[in-house]
Amino acid sequence: MPKVSVIIPVYGVEKYIERCARSLFEQTLDDIEYLFIDDCTPDDSIGILKTVFNEYPQRKAQVIIHRMEINSGQAVVREFGMKHATGDYVIHCDSDDWIDTSAYKEMYELAIMEDADVVVCDFYNVGEYKKSKVLGCRNSNKEIFFKNIISQRDQGALWNKMFKRTSCFKDVIWAKGDMGEDMLMCLQFVYNASKVVHLPKAFYYYYNNPLSISSAMSKEAIVHRFQQSIANANDLVYFFKRNGIYEQYSDEVDCVLFSKKNQLLPLIGEMEYYTLWKNTFSELNYKVLFNSNISFVMKIKHILALMKLYCKIF
Repeated sequence: MPKVSVIIPVYGVEKYIERCARSLFEQTLDDIEYLFIDDCTPDDSIGILKTVFNEYPQRKAQVIIHRMEINSGQAVVREFGMKHATGDYVIHCDSDDWIDTSAYKEMYELAIMEDADVVVCDFYNVGEYKKSKVLGCRNSNKEIFFKNIISQRDQGALWNKMFKRTSCFKDVIWAKGDMGEDMLMCLQFVYNASKVVHLPKAFYYYYNNPLSISSAMSKEAIVHRFQQSIANANDLVYFFKRNGIYEQYSDEVDCVLFSKKNQLLPLIGEMEYYTLWKNTFSELNYKVLFNSNISFVMKIKHILALMKLYCKIF
């Protein structure tokens, strides 16, 4: 059984896959399972990956390249990877990002030393002209970390967290779409864990790809993101209610629902989308005004949106 499984979705990343793959194949941890999952990429990403792979013969037996039958999206690809991973611990890496070569060794060794179910590292946000370091975990107490993720004080990403497979992947509600799937998955894994530890080193380099689906601003792209986000938000509510913790975290959950609802704000100048926005989680329309976790500025914007003045001002 491998020490660590790394799940890497591949789609439309021919400009970046070489950088990502080299950072993975050059890891100082010896026993790694690499699951590259080709989501029917239309470019030469897989060809480039195979060329790079040939330069690392010592990794040959550790690499699996699986092609999905149809283009399925990142959420489904990650689900496939997690269901087929065999490592003691599982971590994700996006194929337009990269990772420090000592990352997985240090994270795995800390997990073993601390008998931890989750290891969290810091990361860098990388743009075309700047790089900023981001703290991955403000407090490694499991309950506090869980609350910080749902309140969005800590990043709910999967790529800077190593999860113990047998502990964390229990009774999982799999994400239905790509938008918001990180948080839905991450919260479940942390909830199932017994112990979380923080490794205060920035190992992961998150590239803000201007061509990614989350950057597209067409009407169709905004609506598509909104629909996916709402589907995953509904599953998030179900997860909290199923485990009897919804009331305990209701204000924090409402903040998440509010942020997902507001992805439609750029379009509410049109009556069709104003109505859709207003009717989505409609109980929040007045409830959020009394939520201390939502800023005064956001409450003002919300009131203006309800009054159909938002688009005239913003």
